[in-house]
Amino acid sequence: MKKIVICGDCGSKVLTRTVIRACSGCGGAFVCDGAKIYETKQNPKFLIVTTYTLTDIRCGSGIMVFGKALCRVRTSISMGTMIPIVDTSNAEALTILKGSGSSVVGCSMSGHDTISVSGIKNFPTKLISLQRSVKTVDGNIIEPHEFSVKLSREIPVYPLLAACSVLLLSGEPSIDGYRF
Repeated sequence: MKKIVICGDCGSKVLTRTVIRACSGCGGAFVCDGAKIYETKQNPKFLIVTTYTLTDIRCGSGIMVFGKALCRVRTSISMGTMIPIVDTSNAEALTILKGSGSSVVGCSMSGHDTISVSGIKNFPTKLISLQRSVKTVDGNIIEPHEFSVKLSREIPVYPLLAACSVLLLSGEPSIDGYRF
């Protein structure tokens, strides 16, 4: 089971809902979201855990997605082989990750980030660009390429890119695009 930790997504929880929907369509998820614990499919491929306050990060291997409402209290970082995904405008998350030694997967509309929207097609399809090679949680290398995402509803840019990053880093093939 691939482990995904979502830190600091509160309010509308668009980031959490988008990642859960993307993972549900690619094998299902076992979700621990606050007081709720549930499976989206039997024998799920993904474990998704949400948190809002970080006092320690010692997670082993997997993917950590940073939201904007992160509360940091005396944070100690030991990312292990966790791969961090962050909106590069999120100064708090970047401060937490500074000095962790982790290779950050940056998501935004910028051409300098790891993954970005490369073309705005009419809804429901978006074109996404992986702009540099990344290593999956299993250690495989994914080379830069473009792929499409067919959406069931409009999604803000960062949750869309974060969900695509989770799928790519989990080793889900993008050759036929994603749907969520």
